[in-house]
Amino acid sequence: MRFVDREEELDALRKLYRSDRFEFISVIGRRRVGKTELIKKFLEEKHGIYLYISMSDDKQLRLHIAKRLNEILGSSLVGEPTWRDIIDALFDKSEKEKLVVVFDEFQRLLKINEAVPSLLQEAIDERKNSSKMLLCVAGSSIGMIEKLFQSDASLYGRRTRNIRLNPFDYEGVRKWFGSNGLDEESILKRYTVFGGTPKYLEFATEGSLMDNIGEQILSPHSLLYDEPWVLLSTELKSPDKYFDILKLISLGKETPKEISDQLDLERTSLGYYMRKLRKDLDMLKRLAPATEKVTKSKKKRYRIKDNFFRFWFHYVYPNKDQLEMGDQEGIKGKIEDEFGGYMGRVFEDVVRQIIRKRNGNKLLEWELGQYEKIGSWWDRQGNEIDICGVSKDENLLGEVKWSLSDKRDVKELLEKMRNSKLKNKSNFLIVSKEFTPDAKKWLVEKDVIHFSIEDFSDVF
Repeated sequence: MRFVDREEELDALRKLYRSDRFEFISVIGRRRVGKTELIKKFLEEKHGIYLYISMSDDKQLRLHIAKRLNEILGSSLVGEPTWRDIIDALFDKSEKEKLVVVFDEFQRLLKINEAVPSLLQEAIDERKNSSKMLLCVAGSSIGMIEKLFQSDASLYGRRTRNIRLNPFDYEGVRKWFGSNGLDEESILKRYTVFGGTPKYLEFATEGSLMDNIGEQILSPHSLLYDEPWVLLSTELKSPDKYFDILKLISLGKETPKEISDQLDLERTSLGYYMRKLRKDLDMLKRLAPATEKVTKSKKKRYRIKDNFFRFWFHYVYPNKDQLEMGDQEGIKGKIEDEFGGYMGRVFEDVVRQIIRKRNGNKLLEWELGQYEKIGSWWDRQGNEIDICGVSKDENLLGEVKWSLSDKRDVKELLEKMRNSKLKNKSNFLIVSKEFTPDAKKWLVEKDVIHFSIEDFSDVF
């Protein structure tokens, strides 16, 4: 896997390595997001040991780890060492020299031997003052890893740093494809389909987008065809209900009422599934109008965080029967017919990413205000604003269109924003895939912030 755009995380690890005391860090993130690649990159030329926790018998795992410690660190573990023997051997070594110890997929130890975190906690409390160890636990089961460090858990208060590894945003994806010679629109389309997960981006080859979709996602023989099913089935005992929820959200049923009505499920029961998908699996984001707090808003919406999963639940999961029967061309035709509209929401999200990155700074020739919150806005009457930046001094209202916008289009968009409930003390923004020359001239005359994808090289 290629390694790009993780300098901030690498710098955090390097800083901890330079510490002369015991450090305990967690690295968490969904499967395929690049945790192992980050750790491997960090371990280059560092004195340390990488231990992958496979789902195996407790005894066999202890024997395997003991063998690794003997081979790599020169430990002298013999016979059938206990977990305390293994932990003590690591601390013994770290008293004499700087040592990096990585347990990857650490959460599996809870199923293999639930006493290990308590044994580790005891060793940390007893020996941290004499240790130079940088201990790292990594895991893809986000909820399980976080529970290890909650106030009622044995490792509470022992962690010195947490790194949450997320998929790339659009800027990261641009860097990923930077040497491929793709134009901006091609990169945007690949981001729409494959998202920002490094492992999935490896399947976005230089061929046409529809060929990529057909070969890498729609084909029953492709690795991505069942990827969401494999991933969620690994984490959940009964994934069917979760799959139905994700499918509904991908098709636009985003409020708790819409979802519960479609599933004939009580709202209180739905809450359990939504929390699991949002907190433990990091699959969903919970949204509210930018003018309201998410925790208090009664207008909450849910969206799938990752573009690839959204695409899969929108086009693959509901059409499995058709794909299994070999009608890939029928689904490809449906995707081609709908793709312009489907891309619209992803394009909106990319624009919000841009505004957040430029918040309080210059965006092309315009100075942006310092907005306390940047998102979108909607009400119960069906009124919506794509971009909404909120501050005490002024708001930023924006509309985003994945289309060619002419003078009439931009006039209507500006009028819509000026007539909205948020019009007072606002700056206005219009972003389009393309503008006609007369539309651009009119926007300049009206001093409306505007840009299109041809400006992305300057925006980023």
